[in-house]
Amino acid sequence: MAAERPEIEAALVAQIESLLLDLRARLDRRVAEATGDIVAADELFVLAGQLDAVLRGASEHLHELRLQLDRAARAD
Repeated sequence: MAAERPEIEAALVAQIESLLLDLRARLDRRVAEATGDIVAADELFVLAGQLDAVLRGASEHLHELRLQLDRAARAD
């Protein structure tokens, strides 16, 4: 089972990267479409705030995880 982990984890990273690239492209298109449309711009602003919070939370969690792993490795 442990031998499968690197392949699964690499696939997960690739999926997340693909999703993020797709999300970025979608948001960029919506920004272009929202130009001059205050309602669409407001909706996109709210969505961007929600996504920012979700992604920032994930990033902060990963950063803390790496700090914990680094401390554990130095303690050994």
